[in-house]
Parts: sequence; C-alpha cells; structure tokens
Amino acid sequence: MNTSSFKKFKNQFKNLDNKTIRLININNIISIIFCILGIILMYFHYKFYISELLFFGSITLFRTGLLISICSYIFGIIINQYKEKHT
Repeated sequence: MNTSSFKKFKNQFKNLDNKTIRLININNIISIIFCILGIILMYFHYKFYISELLFFGSITLFRTGLLISICSYIFGIIINQYKEKHT
C-alpha cells in the first residue's frame, strides 16, 4: 500500500462524529470484557484442567472479543459515511 491510502484511512477516523466515537468506545469496553473472560477461562483450564471444552470455549470467547473490536471500527466508519452522504 502506498501512503495515500493510509492518509485516507487516517482521515476517515478524524471525521467521525461524537456519537459514533462513543459507540466505538462502548463496543471496545465490551470487547475488553470478553477478552478478559477468555483469558480467565484459559487460566482455569491450565491451572485446574477441568475439561477440554473449557479450552476451546476460552479461545472462542477471546476471538469473539477481538471480532467485536474490529467490527466496531468498521461499522463506525460505515455509519459515519452513510450519515455524511444522506444528511
């Protein structure tokens, strides 16, 4: 990628309105909670080895937290572009 595409991407974050930024921050907090729960479950799996299902559940929970965070940024940019075009 060249630098102009990075500048466009950076400008999209600068143009976000306050409501969209607040929604992104709320989703990031939810994402952090999911990731922390996944890490805690992984700790319990390695410390006590309760079941094999706990291992896969903790990894799935952590990945879900990461997906929530990534999607919040993507949807925030899309919602902001929609607002700019239709307002």
